[in-house]
Amino acid sequence: MSCRRILPIILILVYSKLSTQAQTKNNERDSMYSVIYFGATDCFYCNIEKNISNISTMVNEIKEQYKSLNLKTMIVSMDKDIAQGLKFIEKYDTRKWDEISIGSFYNNELALTYLNKTKVPGVPHIVVIKHITLKGEYNIPHAVADEVVVDLVGGTEIDNWLQANYSFRK
Repeated sequence: MSCRRILPIILILVYSKLSTQAQTKNNERDSMYSVIYFGATDCFYCNIEKNISNISTMVNEIKEQYKSLNLKTMIVSMDKDIAQGLKFIEKYDTRKWDEISIGSFYNNELALTYLNKTKVPGVPHIVVIKHITLKGEYNIPHAVADEVVVDLVGGTEIDNWLQANYSFRK
């Protein structure tokens, strides 16, 4: 068999192997976690100094404690007025959060997606969501399943969780 006949066969086999590896990589499942704190200006507990301090501390400590996980933090102000919501969020030091969301009360996108489906959709509220992801086209992760691993509503539940070092099942 001549080199001219072997070369196309080798190229096809190499391309096939690379294509299979790319498809396998795109189908690899991974996990990421979202820690979401919901609050509002008109929530008494959300505005007391103890809670503001505890939640602000939690943002740094949970990232340190779970640094081996792909974890991000989000703060949501349920205020309808954006300026009022921003003023509320700034109490919690916006530089520490990975994402912020403001507005629309219970029609807030994160409230519609997560808060309104919790045991009691009230504030203050912390939910931790485990997202199962697949890498899609262009190596961009796509959430294919979500699981609530923490669902805490009210100051007492949140304070107890903070004192228990932010435990959740992974």
